[in-house]
Amino acid sequence: MNRHKMAKHFSLEIAEGRFVFSRKEEAVCAEAALNGIYVIRTSLQERGWQL
Repeated sequence: MNRHKMAKHFSLEIAEGRFVFSRKEEAVCAEAALNGIYVIRTSLQERGWQL
C-alpha cells in the first residue's frame, strides 16, 4: 500500500485471525478534487500572464 501511497485512503484493523479494511471516503474525495492540480514554486519574478 505504501508503494502506491494508498495507505492514507484505508482504515485497517488487524487482529489474530481477523483482517478488516474500509475506505476513508472523505480522504478519497478530497484527493480526487485535487487530481490534476499542481503547484510550481520558482525563484523567478512575476512577469504577468501571457496566453
